[in-house]
Parts: sequence; structure tokens; C-alpha cells
Amino acid sequence: MGSSSNLLKLRMARPTVLMPFLSAWTQAYTCNGRAWILIPLGTFLSSAVSFKGPCKSALVFQIRGKVVAPVDLLGDNWISFEYVKGLTLTGGGTFDGQGSVAWGKKNTLGFLKFPVNIRFKFYIDAIIRRISSINRKLFHIDVLGCKNIRFIAINVSAPKTSVPTLVKISDVIFKNIRCTYTSKLAVKLMCSLRNPCDGVQIGDIDLMYMGSSGPAHELCTYAKFIFSGNVFPSTCF
Repeated sequence: MGSSSNLLKLRMARPTVLMPFLSAWTQAYTCNGRAWILIPLGTFLSSAVSFKGPCKSALVFQIRGKVVAPVDLLGDNWISFEYVKGLTLTGGGTFDGQGSVAWGKKNTLGFLKFPVNIRFKFYIDAIIRRISSINRKLFHIDVLGCKNIRFIAINVSAPKTSVPTLVKISDVIFKNIRCTYTSKLAVKLMCSLRNPCDGVQIGDIDLMYMGSSGPAHELCTYAKFIFSGNVFPSTCF
């Protein structure tokens, strides 16, 4: 493998691609230079797999095809990325949890534990772009203990017959923010009654309105805040 860049292309076939996944990941995250993992066009069945760091350098994981979960998969995770810095997950591909079987079982057998489609744990400086998650068994995407992680152009979908998809936001920090703005809406944080935002830490915020169309305002619903330092404006908080 070269020292500056490497491309690992997985040529995978049914019924399982667990070993090619892990083999490519091991080669990529131990590489001294920037590395790429490419999942080509096609449909591939994968059992539960965890991609764990730390990596020696930045890594691009590009998925162009569709990765499909077994219908009988149980546990916490299906696809998980853990303790990685500088990863880009992109490619326009799809993670299909095949959750239709699980939805019925969950209603009748409450003790079954179904996995999250994609889980990110303790990520730093990550970009998740142009990825689709469909037919999850439990949740589509779970984020835990991450810093500076960006989601761009993410598609999440499930049939209308599925258990409703919910979003829960917790343990978020807004701190040391100073800026000017011209929009009348200074702050907007809209959470749901069923799953309110909690543990939202607000500290040392100074937003200066520079517009000319009247006083600015804030819009926040069903959010629980923890304050520190000075916060301006303070109507939402």
C-alpha cells in the first residue's frame, strides 16, 4: 500500500460480506496515508459489523450500492462506526435494515431487541453526506459522544405501515457563540412533545441583531436547557 493514498474496492457477493468489510477496514485504518474504501454498485447482505478506530489518518468510506441487513438480526447495532477521527461517509448509497419483519414482532413480542441501522459513537471531525437509511428495525441513525459531526443531504425513509420514526436530541452544547444576524428569527429549536430535547447546554451566547424590519424573536418548543455564563438574547432561554 502506498504512503499517500489508497483505494480499497470491495467485490462482494451474497450471502454475507462481513469478512470483506472488516478486512478492508483493517487495511484502511492502519494506513499511514489517506485511504478510501469503496462499496460498488450492487446489493450486498451484511450481518452486524463495527468499524472501530482510532485510524492513523483521515479515511473516506464511499458506498455506492445497497447494503442489506438480515431480516432476523437482533442486538444493539447493525452498522456502527466507533472512535474514529476525520472520517467521511458518502457515496449516495443505501443502508436497508429490512425492518418490515421486525415491526410486527416488536408489537407482539416486546422483549425483542432490534438494532439501529447506523450508529456513530465518539466520532470527531466527521462528515456524513449523501447516504440513505431505509426500513430500519429500530432507529435509523444514532449519534453518541461525537464532536464536530456534520450530516449533509441525508435521506431517511420507511413505509407508512412501519412504527413511526422519531428523532430524539439530547446532550447538545451551544457555547462561546458571537455573531450578528439580519433575520428576524434569532434562535429556532423545535422539539417534539413526545420526545422533548433535554440536556441542551447554553453558555456565553451573544447574538446581535442588525436587521431593520423590527425586533427579532426566538422560537423554542419542548426543550430543556442548562445555562451558564451570559446569554443574549434570553427570551428562549
